[in-house]
Amino acid sequence: GAPARPAADARPTTVDAARFLTQATFGIRSTDEIETLRTDGYERWLWTQFSTPAALHTSYLDAQKRREKNRKATDEMSYEAVWQQWLGGGDQLRARVAFALGQIVVISNIAPDIRPYAMSSYMDLLNRNAFGNYRTLLKEVTLHPAMGYYLNMIESEKDDEERGIHPNENYAREVLQLFSIGLVQLNA
Repeated sequence: GAPARPAADARPTTVDAARFLTQATFGIRSTDEIETLRTDGYERWLWTQFSTPAALHTSYLDAQKRREKNRKATDEMSYEAVWQQWLGGGDQLRARVAFALGQIVVISNIAPDIRPYAMSSYMDLLNRNAFGNYRTLLKEVTLHPAMGYYLNMIESEKDDEERGIHPNENYAREVLQLFSIGLVQLNA
């Protein structure tokens, strides 16, 4: 069966702390992290994570674009911003949750070609909403320009039977199929 839930004031064992950090972060960077969790407990660790400011990927682009001759941000810089948060950021739980959300409310810079600031701004949106509610996340995702561009909502028009125009339903289909209940409602 499932392991018993520890008492609220119980301190995790070394093994439990390591397992928890492996699941809640992108990897344990030192044994000090394990000992801190053992000393402070789960609840304090979680509250520390909740109160740690979100990494700003767009700020990383602002700082890094100076290294380019044309002073423009590159796709590589957007990737670097993600890796900087994952490997060195103090907001590890937020990074893991934002990563998971990014697997559900997906955009891509491959097709179509989404620019670095749009990608990084979208990652900032996921970080900002990692500990919020899904309704707010979905609203912000819906209104984000990168999502509009990715799911080709640009120039989508209202239904006009006389002119034979129909709105682009690509985003609505993705909300139904991927971002929410899926194709079939379970246990109807």
